[in-house]
Amino acid sequence: MPRPSSKWILKSETPMAGDLVRVVKTDDSLISVGSYGVIEGRIGKRRSSFSVVFNHTTPWWDKGFVTASGGPVRNIKASKMKPTSEMKSYNFHYFEGLPSADSAKTMTKVVNVFEVDLSA
Repeated sequence: MPRPSSKWILKSETPMAGDLVRVVKTDDSLISVGSYGVIEGRIGKRRSSFSVVFNHTTPWWDKGFVTASGGPVRNIKASKMKPTSEMKSYNFHYFEGLPSADSAKTMTKVVNVFEVDLSA
């Protein structure tokens, strides 16, 4: 199986799985201002809201999906995620071949950064 491309995401005004969300304001004691969350979901699929994982370990970009472990997780409307001019290099895990403990690899992708206000 070929290694996934490191240039999959292009600059976008629309949040997509794999993009990062930076917190500019919050009322959640577990999510601090300036922290990043990763958007989970099917790669390339537009949605009206996304699951965003904050305080995550290295997320997975594999088999057409982005997933992450950590927490807390917030369901955030795409319309609340404001585009920035910023893009960031970010590490993701993927499996080379069949999933097993010794086949996980790490790749770097350039992803879009969005901002969100999590206060009520």
